Amino acid sequence: MLKPKKPTKQISTCEYINLADIRANFLYTKDNYIYQFLKVMPISTALMTEDEKAHLTFAMSKELSPIGVPFKILFLSRPTDITKIIEYYEGVRSMTGNTKKRDNLKKTMNYLSAEATSGGILERQTFIALWIDKNTQGEEELYSKATEFKNALNNTGVVATICTETEITNIVSLFYDPVFSTVNYDKTPNFTFLGGLTNG
Repeated sequence: MLKPKKPTKQISTCEYINLADIRANFLYTKDNYIYQFLKVMPISTALMTEDEKAHLTFAMSKELSPIGVPFKILFLSRPTDITKIIEYYEGVRSMTGNTKKRDNLKKTMNYLSAEATSGGILERQTFIALWIDKNTQGEEELYSKATEFKNALNNTGVVATICTETEITNIVSLFYDPVFSTVNYDKTPNFTFLGGLTNG
């Protein structure tokens, strides 16, 4: 007779996002790990030949293998920030006297806003997370490794940048409320009610 399966333990967002603080280019966890993130600009391998793909793979392996630091690749989606296009349409609408054109622009703006809010227009982003144990290493060593990693990617033609405090805040936002992840905070909001980037 089969034994009943034990129910899978459910964890809260607070347990999953083990966040203690975000300062400058670093995210600190409650279990004494420090994270740093690289934002990787997209490339289209669909436009590459098989030889070009093989060359890129070989080049990345050659550049990254000497660094010797653990990392994770995060593929995240968030609602696209359509603020600029809405402002553009609003400007065009305010300058036209054509009633039909004004109505069409208003409908377009409403449609785009609704789609962005509901997640219908998503922006795909790629990040690389690197981390160290705060008990044995420090921020300078992690920053050095992140810089090496960034330079290695750049040497292969893949553009990467070290994430700022605002960008890290937006990454964390994706885990609890994607709708607000396009907001650029002047100050890091209080995430102490959250809890889980882990080293697993």
